[in-house]
Amino acid sequence: MAQKLLTFLIAGMMIMIIPAFLTGSLYLDRPPPAHTGGFGEPTCQTVCHSEFPLNTDGGTLTMDGIPDSYKPGEKYIVRIMLTRPGTERAGFQMSARYQSGESIGKQAGRLKTIDKNAAIDVENDILYARHTIAGAENVKSDTARWSLEWTSPMSPQGLVVFHLTANAADWNDSETGDYIYTQKKQTKALQKRDLK
Repeated sequence: MAQKLLTFLIAGMMIMIIPAFLTGSLYLDRPPPAHTGGFGEPTCQTVCHSEFPLNTDGGTLTMDGIPDSYKPGEKYIVRIMLTRPGTERAGFQMSARYQSGESIGKQAGRLKTIDKNAAIDVENDILYARHTIAGAENVKSDTARWSLEWTSPMSPQGLVVFHLTANAADWNDSETGDYIYTQKKQTKALQKRDLK
C-alpha cells in the first residue's frame, strides 16, 4: 500500500513538473510566433513579461536602414538596437507587412538573415525575424544589436509597415525583471517618376 501511494505521489509530481519545465524552456531561443504587436497581435509584454509597462522609461529600441521611400526589389540592411541598463540577455521579433491597399496585413517583401544572431519563422504566410540563442547572448554594455536584410516588394501593393518588439531581460530564467519595447516604421514605394 505504501509503495502504491509513493508511486502515485511521484507520478503526480512529474505531471506538474514536466509541463512547467517544458513551458519555461519552450521559448529559450525564440519568442512565440506572431508577437510583434502589429495587426492585433500581442507582444511578449501582453502575454508573459508583464511586470513592467510596455516601453518603460530608461530603455530605447531603434530600427535603422528602412528608407522613407523604397525602390521595388531593392535590398536594405535593417539594424535593430535595444539598450537598457541591466540588460544581460535580449530578444526580438519583427515583421514587414502591407499597411494599406488590397494586400493589407499580408507579407511585404522578403526578410533574410545575414548572421547567426537571427532566424526567420513563418506563421500564416508571414515572415517573422527573431533572435537565436547566439543573438540573445550577444549583449555588450547593456546593448543588444541585430541585423537583417529586407528585400522590398517587386510589385508594391501599398504602404509597408515594420512592427518590432524586443525584450531587455535580466537573465533570471523567469518572466520577471524583463522590459518589453516596441517600435514601428512605415515606408512607401517610390513613384515611377522618381525611379532613376
